[in-house]
Amino acid sequence: MKKVAIVLRNLNTKSGLGQIILHQVREFRRDGYSVDIVLQTTNIEVDDANIIKIRKFPFGKYLSRYRFAKSVERVVEKNGYDLVIGHGDIFKQDILYIHNLIERAYFEINGENMTPLSPVAKLHRNILENGEYQKIVANSNLMRDELIESFNIPPEKIEVSYPPYDKARFNPENRMRLRQVGRDELGISQNDRVVGLVTSGDFKKRGVDRFFKALKMVDPDFDFKVLIVGKDKTIFRYIDSLQPNLKSKIIYREPIFDVEKYLSVLDLLIYPAYFEEFGMVVQEANALGVPIFLTPNIGASELVK
Repeated sequence: MKKVAIVLRNLNTKSGLGQIILHQVREFRRDGYSVDIVLQTTNIEVDDANIIKIRKFPFGKYLSRYRFAKSVERVVEKNGYDLVIGHGDIFKQDILYIHNLIERAYFEINGENMTPLSPVAKLHRNILENGEYQKIVANSNLMRDELIESFNIPPEKIEVSYPPYDKARFNPENRMRLRQVGRDELGISQNDRVVGLVTSGDFKKRGVDRFFKALKMVDPDFDFKVLIVGKDKTIFRYIDSLQPNLKSKIIYREPIFDVEKYLSVLDLLIYPAYFEEFGMVVQEANALGVPIFLTPNIGASELVK
């Protein structure tokens, strides 16, 4: 039986990356591979995959990531995998999946280049410019173009592959089934108009300041509700800045695995990100049939109908 290693530092099923990893495991198992997931932390057990944990190293952010990458190399050498897939955390792999363009995102948010580079940006630049890989998988044409322009990656080494989503969960029929279920859970009536910003976190990147700037421009007597989903404590500062009659319209929740339940509640998803390499929630909302208001620099906008 052929063996594949899938490598990432943290596996969390409430994130888009977590869903991608689970999809990869299913596909490789279906094709007859045995699968090892090499990581540092996870909040789940993965069926049909062996978890290999690398212990954390308390040497600062860059050195800790560097030591993780080097520890993975020893695991790979020991186990003799037929295929190694990296998700932006190791220097040597057959296929390199890129999920984040940290320097570009920083520029779009702050209007200036990142100087000095953050530990993660430094590692990613090292991986892209000096790492070993046969092929890079970019999650959008937006990302592909940035890799070519900013990192001088030859176009023939880049494959654009949009992240998958679960069609059994994200479809218009399921939206109709879950719409009132989610509203009942959140205390929202059937006739309420609901707009929302739904994400896993990192509200600064996702344009939460733009979202609240727009909210403050709405007539506070207009009858609607606002659902905000994401794990980021900065949200409370923005909520507290609202007038009481606007503040009373806000419903805040942390992310859940079955995000389709919250998305189905919405009449409109507003996603005002400064920069989003892909944006799984945009694709998922689109598949459910939820209307979406987008800003330009979002990879998943390439799929929105």
